[in-house]
Amino acid sequence: MTTDRWDETWHRLRQWTNGQAQSERLAAQILLSEGYHNVDPSHPLGGRDGGKDALCERDGQKWIMAVYFPRGQRPFGEIQRKLLDDARGCNSAEVDALAFVTNQELSLAERSRLRKATGATHVDLYHLERIAMILDKPAMAGVRKQFLGIDFDPAIGTLEDALDVLLGPSRDEHQMREAYNTLSARGAELLTRGVDEGGSRCTTCFSANVRTASGEHNGRSFDVTMCQDCGEVLDFCY
Repeated sequence: MTTDRWDETWHRLRQWTNGQAQSERLAAQILLSEGYHNVDPSHPLGGRDGGKDALCERDGQKWIMAVYFPRGQRPFGEIQRKLLDDARGCNSAEVDALAFVTNQELSLAERSRLRKATGATHVDLYHLERIAMILDKPAMAGVRKQFLGIDFDPAIGTLEDALDVLLGPSRDEHQMREAYNTLSARGAELLTRGVDEGGSRCTTCFSANVRTASGEHNGRSFDVTMCQDCGEVLDFCY
């Protein structure tokens, strides 16, 4: 389903009607996109989870994922009680920190109060504005469609169409330069996504099966980086 409302993601998150199971699955996708890994759900379809909706890891630490997706905005006191209940699960699960994913609006002052209320427990707050921003990224289009039913605008169905919108005649030089820099950064990010640290993907076939080997020619040492799938030489230096 397409929509003309530019903030549709925000509205569908706030008026959540898909239940707890889907909110936990959506939250897991959000955390995976944010650098968390080894996400291990507890009981999204129902069952006692001991105050943790999932366990996960990031930066060498163990985390609890806790999800709170009521329909509509709730009073701050209710949000805080839910967070504190989930924070107590960090002690029982012997983890380092808590990732709290919620569809609730939280002001800067409220976020600060929540972090202070949990004491020594470190909390990564994924509130309404933050998760809407994450889900509106182009890379999250599939997740947005699966959980929120929001599809691409057919008017921007291809990369060429998107470039026409970004670099059209209504854009000034500064806007076009910003668009180009953004696309370049996203391209560089995609080439390193899902590969080992320090590695990259092939710029021709996008395979992650890229290897660097050393050799010697006419008494000179060299390094060559090559895609093992399509054979493309990506880098060669003496």
